[in-house]
Amino acid sequence: MPLTDPSLLAWLGLRPTSSAGVAVGPEESLSLSAVFAAVHILSETIGALPLQVYRRTGGDKKTTAATHPAYRLLHTSPNPEMTAKRFRQLREFHRLLWGATYAEVGYDAGGNVRSLWPVEPWRVRPDRDQDTGELYYQVDGMRRVHPEDMLVNLLVSKDGVSGKSFVDYALTSLGLGIAAQEFAARFFGNGARPGGILEHPGSPNEQARKELRESWTKQHGGPDSAHKVGVLWGGWKFNRDAGAIAPEEAQLLETRRFTGEEVARWLNIPPHLIRDLSRATFANIEQQQIEFVVYTLAPILVDYEQEYDRKLLNPPTLYSKHSVTGLMRGDSAARSAWYREMFGIGVYSVNDICDSEDLNPIGPAGDVRFVPVNMQPLEKAIAPPPTPPPPSRPPAPGSAPAPPPPMPDPSAGLARRVELLADTLGRMLGVEAMACRRAARRPDRFLTWLDEFYPRHQPKLAVALQVVLPLCECAQDAEVMAGEWVETSRRALLAITDEATPARLSEMVEKEIVRWEANRAMEQAMGVINPD
Repeated sequence: MPLTDPSLLAWLGLRPTSSAGVAVGPEESLSLSAVFAAVHILSETIGALPLQVYRRTGGDKKTTAATHPAYRLLHTSPNPEMTAKRFRQLREFHRLLWGATYAEVGYDAGGNVRSLWPVEPWRVRPDRDQDTGELYYQVDGMRRVHPEDMLVNLLVSKDGVSGKSFVDYALTSLGLGIAAQEFAARFFGNGARPGGILEHPGSPNEQARKELRESWTKQHGGPDSAHKVGVLWGGWKFNRDAGAIAPEEAQLLETRRFTGEEVARWLNIPPHLIRDLSRATFANIEQQQIEFVVYTLAPILVDYEQEYDRKLLNPPTLYSKHSVTGLMRGDSAARSAWYREMFGIGVYSVNDICDSEDLNPIGPAGDVRFVPVNMQPLEKAIAPPPTPPPPSRPPAPGSAPAPPPPMPDPSAGLARRVELLADTLGRMLGVEAMACRRAARRPDRFLTWLDEFYPRHQPKLAVALQVVLPLCECAQDAEVMAGEWVETSRRALLAITDEATPARLSEMVEKEIVRWEANRAMEQAMGVINPD
């Protein structure tokens, strides 16, 4: 690590010094009101946005995956000590000021996500194994954490692994703002008068110089002593203009105002969000708000969502999504016009509008979508009118009666029952597959994991089957079916351990799981519902 590395300087209690002669670091930069306001608005907003976990159910449809373990961690509470809002707010705070944010993932014995714990960025250092070249995160210089067990989001990175804060690049800009702030404080602390030089025609001794300096500071130091009459003795004279620069000549106010604009540029936020309204108008505030969501928040939220998805969920079936609908709302007149337009072309239903406004739905009738009756597709408008069917005639006396309407196809109900059972088995298989993948990374404990996981997984599978089997009109015993399923899985995994070396265990387990996910749930469901 080079001696100029910011993390090393921080560990030594030092801070880089800017060209303005002041130390600048994450803590020092927060003394600027513009930096504090910008970091606060970004971290508070991202922490407060609703974050949901969804499951794709086919086509473009989705449903909330409220039963998934990661849902509670991301939506409600990531650990026993924090709320989800406070956790996500802290992560963004670390990302902005230290350039990286880390959160360690905790698991239970079954391989399910149990907790998320934030780790301070100054305690973490990315590194690579000298033998294998694999990435790991060293915490407190003693403990290694696997990349899949650490949520990592970076602000700016040169290598995609370690991050840098905007403070590292804005050293000169922030140093100028801090120096101007300190100058203003000293200016008013010295009676709001510029400094000058005390002159003496002779060569007074050190004691005389010390007494005069102490007397002058005591008499004129501080805002309460401003504009007092100064009395000099012993031949001393005060030259106010010598070596002094007036604040207006140094453009003190302009410098401090420019610091706010600079911070807004560094963090890509509209100036009005940090209460700089010098160039804002009532006409462009709403547009700037939309630009803030689209160009500032959206890239950050996508970065967080993709990290949650690849380490906590199972994309594309499961995925996370922040809701920014509330931030995109305009005034009441603009919202009303938008809803009318979307409702008129069938994009929104009444219940969709109620949901956007945080209102309760009106019932199933609110899901119906409407389109204008005087509109039709262009192809239909230019097509010739259809030929009307010939009028029906009553049957002749003595003729055969009309055939009865066709009976419903019983195979359609059979397919629905198979799909229902396959969906339940698929969801339980997802839990099993995630645990298998995680356990296979530790070949030395894989057999122990088999003995621990499946005795706990079997009763959960039996409970799920007890609910769905009656709905599928299937008389098979749920506990027997769960036992057969678990035994099949155990035999397959034990066969792999007999053939695979520790280095290839994860690879061979992955192939078996991919085969399971492809057709096992559907084959099992078809064998149970329609054994013939």
